[in-house]
Amino acid sequence: MSDVDLIIAGEACRTSIEYFTSEGVKFIFADSGEPIREIVEFVSSLEYDEYDKIPKIARLQKREE
Repeated sequence: MSDVDLIIAGEACRTSIEYFTSEGVKFIFADSGEPIREIVEFVSSLEYDEYDKIPKIARLQKREE
């Protein structure tokens, strides 16, 4: 798992979450139908010190416009 540090998912079972987070992998959960491009752009735009502030498990919520 040394080359994976983030998983973007709609759902995951508890066993998977516990395994991956114990290996240092972060999860970002997104609602079904959320465009993957927007999620990748958001994560890619983060500076290194901002990326470290993402909790082990996060839910991406679309901003109201």
